[in-house]
Amino acid sequence: MSENNFYTSTNPEKKNNLNDHNKAMSEIKPEQMAFGGFYSNVEDGISVRPPFTRKAWERFRPNEKIPHKDDEVMTACRSAYESVGLIRSVVDLMTEIAVEGLEIVSENKSVENFFKQWSLKCGLKERAERFSNYFVVEGNVVVGRRFESIDVPTIRRMRRDSANAAPTKRSKIPLDYVFYDPQTVMLIGGEAAIFSGNKRWAIKISSTHISQFKSLVKKEGDSALEGLPPEVKKAIMSSKNGVDLMIPLDPDSIYVAHYKKKDSAVWAKSFIYSILHDVIYNEKLRMAKISALDSWYNSVRLWRLGDHKEEILPDIGSIVRLSNVLENHSGGTLDIIWDSMLQYDQYFPPIEKLENFTENYESMLLGLGVHKSLIGGTSSSGGSNDSFMGLRNLMKRIDAIRRALTDWIQSEIDIICDELSFKTKPKIKFSVDNLFDQPSYFKLLTELNDRNVISNQTITEKIGEMWDIEKSRLAQEKEDRKAGVVSDKYSPFIQTEISENNHKKNKELLKLKQESNTPVSLEPAMPLGRPSGSKDTVKRKVSKRIKADELARADDFQKRVDEIIDEKFLKKFKISNKRQLTNKQKEEIESAKNKVFATYKGAVIEDSEIISISESDINTENFTTVLTREIKKLDNQNASNIRMSKNMVMAILSKKQ
Repeated sequence: MSENNFYTSTNPEKKNNLNDHNKAMSEIKPEQMAFGGFYSNVEDGISVRPPFTRKAWERFRPNEKIPHKDDEVMTACRSAYESVGLIRSVVDLMTEIAVEGLEIVSENKSVENFFKQWSLKCGLKERAERFSNYFVVEGNVVVGRRFESIDVPTIRRMRRDSANAAPTKRSKIPLDYVFYDPQTVMLIGGEAAIFSGNKRWAIKISSTHISQFKSLVKKEGDSALEGLPPEVKKAIMSSKNGVDLMIPLDPDSIYVAHYKKKDSAVWAKSFIYSILHDVIYNEKLRMAKISALDSWYNSVRLWRLGDHKEEILPDIGSIVRLSNVLENHSGGTLDIIWDSMLQYDQYFPPIEKLENFTENYESMLLGLGVHKSLIGGTSSSGGSNDSFMGLRNLMKRIDAIRRALTDWIQSEIDIICDELSFKTKPKIKFSVDNLFDQPSYFKLLTELNDRNVISNQTITEKIGEMWDIEKSRLAQEKEDRKAGVVSDKYSPFIQTEISENNHKKNKELLKLKQESNTPVSLEPAMPLGRPSGSKDTVKRKVSKRIKADELARADDFQKRVDEIIDEKFLKKFKISNKRQLTNKQKEEIESAKNKVFATYKGAVIEDSEIISISESDINTENFTTVLTREIKKLDNQNASNIRMSKNMVMAILSKKQ
């Protein structure tokens, strides 16, 4: 055998086979030693496995593939929103906060009344919530306008003002809005039309849907397509069977918005797209746990007859007999009489290993803009800062939704104002978010305004109101106040609003005082109080005052006596704490302490002297009498007040001694 062999054998036949194998292996050339497939030849005889990427993973797992096409991305984000409760809760919270307090306001009251009625007619708040939902989930919004005619009387009724109704003919304004699924809307010209100044959009209807529409029209008539735009109806009915339909949308009838879209992209991607990896991981882990739970009931039971180690093998009869017993068992307890050659083992799947895998909810929340500090946080010292930054990140996303909403509604307002010739265009206002410490913040704004650091306009805008509108409202209130429609305003901060009647009364009082002829005495008035140099005719009652430091020293002395006497008597009575003392023992301890308190002179004494005084026969009658009198004066005779009374009595008696 060759010396290079790794294996050898004493059997001549096996030895020859090993030699032949070694010879065959030695004839392989180095360049032939690299394996194919996922391996590649870097150098002669060296093969390297390429890195395991997401692309390699998705090649064999198409169901776990992260989509990249725009329509597939929007479908995946919508599916994640509808199927994952955590994502739905956070998104719904964002959209509800974003549309909270949505209102259209104007300096002109009649214009404001008109747009309030318009908001009710078109269901603006509900449509704004839908806009926000599409904006967050798909990252794109396509809104279709439906124009309806409106006449002058209707405009006047909506404005509640017969004047300033500029239109003299019927006008068309948007009164209904429908949201197209962005997955079915396409940019005509594709990526080549991205940088076009006038983008044209079209809606794509599959041949399957067209066939369904046509069959529905045959059954129920034209009423089946009621509610669809006229151009869509016409295109569907005139289309050919089996061909997808592209219906161009009127540019004046649609509004398209995107969430942070790149200029080079046709559609934007929602921030839900960034957590699709975690959604797939959590779903896979959930299915693995469900599968493991199902497998728990599918255990493997092993019945062993005989003992192969001892070369005791069962006969056919034993195997058949045991098989019949198990086959005829219908459930419940099973009794088997057998010899020691029967063994039974049951094996369950190792589902406990799945405990090492947990759902990645924290990463999903961070991707949605919810910081972990807002859902429990950590115990680190920077928790408050983390909470503030986490809340700020959430509010910034809500601000992005509100900006998009404002742009959309403002564009509709511009269309209506241009059509109806309204000179004053209203503005959109939202409620101030209460996700911060409002009282402290507004107090700071007021103080800065009092010091003339910031203007009234800044404060008005910070609390969510419009400066121009509030200024016009204040002017209107002033006119109403002069006319007597609104009551006068009285405030220490508004001196200019004091009624003129009060000024007249003040002037009359001043005039009467000046015109009074009361003679003025030239003699000096007698000074008030006791004459200078006079002596007391009655002896004053001087109260003894106790200084704070005297009470503090008495309290320290009382604490020291309590510790020493309590320790002494606990050892004497052989108990561990004061809760085990009887009433008689408590009275004995209190008597010993009073002996020490009665001899207090304000000076520091040794521990041994305190113990000796407590064991002596000192008379404490004077101390207890004064203490009882002071305690009776107390409204609330709790332990703290009684202790303070003891301090005061000790301080008083120490002065007399």
